[in-house]
Amino acid sequence: MMPRCAVALGAAVLWLSASDAPRIERVRADIKFLSSDALQGRLSLDRGADVGAQYIAAEFEKAGLKPVSGDSFMQPFTLVAYRPNLPAEHLELIRNGESKAFRPRTDFTGGFVRNVTIQAPLVFAGYGITAPEYNYDDYSKLDVRGKVVLILDHEPLAQSAGHNVHGARSTKLMNAQQHGAVAVLIANDSRARTFTATPARGTAPPQALEGWIDIPSLSLNEEAAKELLALKGDSKAEIRIVTENSTVHTGTSYNVAGLLEGSDPLLRQETILLTAHYDHLGARDGAVYPGANDNASGTAGVMELARIFGSSAVKPKRSLLFVVFGSEEEGMLGSHYYCNHPLRPLAGTRAVINLDMIARDEAHIPQSEGVVQIPQDTSNELNLVGAFYSPDLRKVVERENADVGLLLDTKFDRDREMNALFRCDHFPFLVHHVPAVWFFGGWHPGYHEPSDTVDKLNFQKMEKVIRLAARSAAALANSTESPRFQ
Repeated sequence: MMPRCAVALGAAVLWLSASDAPRIERVRADIKFLSSDALQGRLSLDRGADVGAQYIAAEFEKAGLKPVSGDSFMQPFTLVAYRPNLPAEHLELIRNGESKAFRPRTDFTGGFVRNVTIQAPLVFAGYGITAPEYNYDDYSKLDVRGKVVLILDHEPLAQSAGHNVHGARSTKLMNAQQHGAVAVLIANDSRARTFTATPARGTAPPQALEGWIDIPSLSLNEEAAKELLALKGDSKAEIRIVTENSTVHTGTSYNVAGLLEGSDPLLRQETILLTAHYDHLGARDGAVYPGANDNASGTAGVMELARIFGSSAVKPKRSLLFVVFGSEEEGMLGSHYYCNHPLRPLAGTRAVINLDMIARDEAHIPQSEGVVQIPQDTSNELNLVGAFYSPDLRKVVERENADVGLLLDTKFDRDREMNALFRCDHFPFLVHHVPAVWFFGGWHPGYHEPSDTVDKLNFQKMEKVIRLAARSAAALANSTESPRFQ
C-alpha cells in the first residue's frame, strides 16, 4: 500500500511549475500593509482587524476563490470582551463554619466573562481528563454536577513525552462543563513557562467566544493549590467564587474563507485546509504592535497560496479551503468557532496546514532557555508542530520537502514546558481528530513586541515555507490516500 501511495503523492505535484512559485514582492506588499500603522496592530474587535479581514477577502476574490459562508468570504462570530475588576475578584474556602479568603493576583489569577457568585462543594478531579483512546477518565467515579472541580495542570504522561490534546486548559474546561461542574480551579504546573507581559511585551485582552465555555476558571499558585489539594476527599469543603468586570463589550469578529473547488467529482467533497490567523495585539501606550511575523507572515502566505492555486490551469482533485482566522491571540477563538461551525464538513476534511510565524529565524527567548535546543543557524529551519498525531501527514510534508530543502524539526512535539501544541490554530482541529500540522518558524526576540517589523523578516526562508505548503497541499489534494489521525 505504501509504495502505491508514494507514487500517487509523488505524481501529484508535477503541475506545480516555475510559474507557480511564490512571488515574494506580492508577499512583502501584503505584510507591509497588514503590519502598517494604518491597521494599528489588528486587535480583535478593533477597526484595524476588520480592515485586515476585508483586505484578505478582496484578495481571495481576485485569486478566483469562491465564497463559502453563504455569498460572503466572511464567517462572523460573536465575542465578548471584558475587563476584570481585579480587586473585586474573590476566592474563599468554607469549611466547618470557618472561612479563608485567598488573595487575588497573588494566590490566584483569572476572570470570567460574566459577573457571577458561586458557592458549591469542592471535589478533586485529578487532571480533569476524559480520554477514551487511552482508557483514562478522571470523572469515571465522580459526580461533579453543581460542584467546583479542582484539577491538576497538564496530563499524566512520562516526563520525556510531549503533550496531547487532553492537556490543554480549553479541553479540560469543556470536559468539566460537559460533566456539569459550575467552576474549575487549576493547580498550576511549576514547570510551565509563562509568557507574561513585560514593559515591551504585550498580551491580548480577555475575550470570550459566545456560547462556548460558560463556566469560570481560576489558576492557583503553589501554596493555595497545596492547601486545597490537602482537602481531597473532604465532603464538607466548599468554595465561594465571585467574579466582577469593570467593562463588558460584545462585538463581531470574522474568519475569512475562500474555496477552490476540486476537479474530481468523487473527491471534490473532501477538503484540504490552508490556514493562518490575521489578528494581533493592537496598540497601547503610544506603541503599535505590528505583528509582521505574528502573523502577517502566515496570512500573506495563505493569500499567496490562494493566488498560486487559483491561477493554475490544472486544479487539484480535492477541494482546497483557504481560511484566515480572527481572534487567535485571545485563545484560538476563530478556529475553535470554525471547528464548532465548519464551512465544510470536518468528517471530509483530510488535513490542515497552518502557517503562523513563518518568516523569522528562531532564537532563544527567556522561556526557551534550557528547555529546547536551538541550532546556532536557523535561517533555513522550520518546526512542524502537531505532526505526531498523523505520521502519514508528516511523511507527506517530509517527502515534498526533499525538493524544497528546509531543515524540519519536530522538537515541540516532545516539549512539555512551552505548550507549543496548544498555542496555535492547528490545535482545535486536532481536538476534533483532524490531521493538522503547524508550520512554525519558532519564537524569537521581539515576539509580541513593537519590534516585530517587516525589516527583520527572512523572505528567502518564507518563500521556501510557502513552496513547501503548496507542494504538500497539492500532494494531499491529488492523492487517492488520506492521512490518518492517531
